[in-house]
Amino acid sequence: MGFIEPGRRLKRRKHNKTTKFRHAAIADLGSMIASSNPPSSSPKCLQDLPLEVLYRIFILAKPQNNLPLVNRYFNHILKFDPYRPKFDSFSISNWPNISLVISMIKHWYIVDLNTRLDFSLILDKYNYYNRLLQRFVDQNTPNHGQLLESLSILKSSIERFKQNTYAINEQMLSNNFKSGTLVDLLNNPKFVRHYMGYHGDYVISSGSMILLEIRYRHRYIALKFKELAYYVNKLTTTDNDEQSETTLAESDLEKVKETFNKENRKLPRYNDHNSMLDSLSPDKIEFYSFKDNKLHYNFYLQTSPQDFPLVIYKHGVYSMERLKLITSLFTFNYQFFNIDELLSNTFMKFTPKNLPKLHYNQVSLSTFIDKILELNDMEKYPLTSISIIQVFMLYNSYETLDCTQFDSNIDNQSISYDISFALLLLLTLFYSKQDQNDRDIWKCVLQLKNNTLAKALMKFSDRPDYDLLLH
Repeated sequence: MGFIEPGRRLKRRKHNKTTKFRHAAIADLGSMIASSNPPSSSPKCLQDLPLEVLYRIFILAKPQNNLPLVNRYFNHILKFDPYRPKFDSFSISNWPNISLVISMIKHWYIVDLNTRLDFSLILDKYNYYNRLLQRFVDQNTPNHGQLLESLSILKSSIERFKQNTYAINEQMLSNNFKSGTLVDLLNNPKFVRHYMGYHGDYVISSGSMILLEIRYRHRYIALKFKELAYYVNKLTTTDNDEQSETTLAESDLEKVKETFNKENRKLPRYNDHNSMLDSLSPDKIEFYSFKDNKLHYNFYLQTSPQDFPLVIYKHGVYSMERLKLITSLFTFNYQFFNIDELLSNTFMKFTPKNLPKLHYNQVSLSTFIDKILELNDMEKYPLTSISIIQVFMLYNSYETLDCTQFDSNIDNQSISYDISFALLLLLTLFYSKQDQNDRDIWKCVLQLKNNTLAKALMKFSDRPDYDLLLH
């Protein structure tokens, strides 16, 4: 009994020892489990995420987002140099992050021009009218050639719709990743197939023109089937005389009633089918027209010149990279509808105040002017006296300055010589047309009181109006 402590219950004491041993065993077991299954590390901040996830976030955050500015790490993984020094074939393996730019373009700027066309339904309707044609041929029905020709035109249009499926919204040109090399890539069918997964030809156009193209494609298909119904109705009536052929107009086709059945289902109709088209359509734009009494789609975006976007006009031409971009856009059928605005904004970049901001030793103003005048359709979009006046004022701003304080251009010419050469280019082009109104030009020269400009102008124009001399 000596091992029993007086005043302490034996049963309670045993219980405490048992509990103590149990807790120790559980603790040992927990440490064993923890050591065999270490906790997985979870991301603590955004940059801990996998690269694939960060790239996806960057794309979904919309163009021009500030994710590359968060820190050095993000700048490193998302940095893109649009002016790659060398470009060979269509390989982009040595162009870091070009795949990100491609993904950005595909997600935000690529538009399907056939989004309203159900080609399966269109094919069913085409086959329906083609079977009707075969029936008329088997029955020797006279004057079925009109229906045959209309079907042939529709088939050709459908094939071109499939060939010209996609467009790029020109808002892409507002991004910092734009460059002439990138635009050349988008004009390379091999590159487009291999890296973008698309087939066919592209156009670059404004969002409003792309929207019109989408709507007019559907409208054309609907009218074309009405045209087919019109010729079918003529062949099934007693008045099937080729001499009684009337000149068709769009309003005539709108009145035609198609016969719908299981083989000839109705095309979907959209709420903006009429009113929105009329309000959005610019003047003198014909997406389709009648030729030989048949409705033809004109493929306006693919064949007609379009004006350069405002973002190009706004900054003019101030670097070789900028000239390369503009030159590349000419291959997408762009033209300067207002050449004076572009030249005026370009001259602003070469004023005495702004010239030090340029890398003038890498550029040449006269080279820029010469290249733009060469590429632009100057017959259709002519030069006016505005550009002549602007370049005269630019020359006059350097007249009293010591031009040696400025760098020479890429051809080792002074800024005054560079402007003089550009001035002669513009005067030669302006006076190549007969009976040019140069009153405003003479007025500018007389106000500037610049003898050098007066002598240059007199090589192209004899004298100013007498009333200008009086003032």
